[in-house]
Amino acid sequence: NLVSYTTTGPPGGHGNAGLFGNIAVVGISPASVGLYGVGCTSSASTPFVLGAIGTPQIGSTSFQIAMAGGQANALCFIYLAVGQSNPPVPFGPCNVYLDLTTLFAIITSGISPLGPFPLDGSGNLTFGLPIPNQSSLIGQYIDTQAAAQDALSPIGVVLSNGMRLNFGP
Repeated sequence: NLVSYTTTGPPGGHGNAGLFGNIAVVGISPASVGLYGVGCTSSASTPFVLGAIGTPQIGSTSFQIAMAGGQANALCFIYLAVGQSNPPVPFGPCNVYLDLTTLFAIITSGISPLGPFPLDGSGNLTFGLPIPNQSSLIGQYIDTQAAAQDALSPIGVVLSNGMRLNFGP
């Protein structure tokens, strides 16, 4: 998540560029959340949606993960990967938006999935996710997708959209 640009100074070759050649300026992208894809329709007749409240800023204690549109009182899990599947991989009536290689590696390592988390009586959930105050996270990202139990789904679960968390200052 590095952003950069190069400047050659003002017209005519004067200024810093004239003295030192081209100057590259590199900065860190701020923390952000990116949503992609569409969750499949749950027995609540709405797409199962994964989202966030706030941004994953280093040291934040107010960042939250939110889910909506699931089956009332169902259990859900959050899966982690580094990267997106392009194109998405069909899984019953849903799509897996996560990179399968890193998804399975993180599952095998025991880090993922996170949960189970109980959805409330309306099929929603919001919980806090403190972001460690570690500068090594700046510029890193993780892709996430939620799965929730759903008795009316032909595969027994519904999958959410994908969400990328870009960690930054």
